[in-house]
Amino acid sequence: MKYTPLFLFCFFSCKTEISPSGVNILAPDGFHLMIKTGLPEIEATNQLNFSAKKYHVQFYNIGCVTERSRIDSINKVNDSISLIVKSQFGNNWLQNLRSELDTLSEVREIAFTELLKYQSDHDEPFYYLVSPGLRKNEYFVRVYSMDYNNSKIHVQYYLGVNYKKKLVFEISKPVDEK
Repeated sequence: MKYTPLFLFCFFSCKTEISPSGVNILAPDGFHLMIKTGLPEIEATNQLNFSAKKYHVQFYNIGCVTERSRIDSINKVNDSISLIVKSQFGNNWLQNLRSELDTLSEVREIAFTELLKYQSDHDEPFYYLVSPGLRKNEYFVRVYSMDYNNSKIHVQYYLGVNYKKKLVFEISKPVDEK
């Protein structure tokens, strides 16, 4: 019961269409909105949504859900959206997204290992956003810490990572914005 207002807000703040495959919830930016459950992780959700843009999908985490009826409803909505995305991007779109996320996770680990050499003591956690680089097997990694009380970034690094060679080829000096 306590998540009903959040789900209703999410549902009614979005455009809803009835399509041949079922219900399609569109986020305000026109992306198909798929619902995630479980403990929300800011970094993982940001990376997931960044990578899912090419499939015109946005994931929205509503937290923990234990009621069977809600889980069934979420699965029905996500299944109908998955059918729409499959028709546009092929049957393997979700497997391709998961594979890409695995690669990005490995790139993140390479960046994390490299930053341990440069990192000074910080109380805030670091967040990583990995995006494709200009060449094959190269990625850009933005690493930052943030104060969510006033929405300001404290420290950030920019790294270039060659995934195939497992090395960092460029690292910016930290930008301290305190």
